[in-house]
Amino acid sequence: MRRQITRKETTELVRLARKKIPGLNLRTTMLVGFPGETEEEFQDLCDFVRELEFDRLGVFQYSHEEDTLAYSTGRRRAYRKVKEERAARIMEIQQEISFRKNQEKIGKTFKVLFDRKEGEFFVY
Repeated sequence: MRRQITRKETTELVRLARKKIPGLNLRTTMLVGFPGETEEEFQDLCDFVRELEFDRLGVFQYSHEEDTLAYSTGRRRAYRKVKEERAARIMEIQQEISFRKNQEKIGKTFKVLFDRKEGEFFVY
């Protein structure tokens, strides 16, 4: 996927950021079902999510689009069902992490920056 950073480097960067900024909340997105993605690689991604425990996480399923590098690799694309199952598995892991992290926040007060108000809700 042409990442310019390794898993180890990413892990070290996240740990350093959390050390320097106590209480830091991290959000990220991930892509599953990339052409050629093996079950072993996907399990590594699951382990990565468990290890780093992001505060918020989104998952996208790979979409085969012309004029992208992945389109022309010739690697076998994952079936729609496989992509859906992998996205669901990552989100199950994240739901457990989010639930635990949210439980720890009950009764606490936080300063937040929000983007807008939608009806009775603030969106950040």
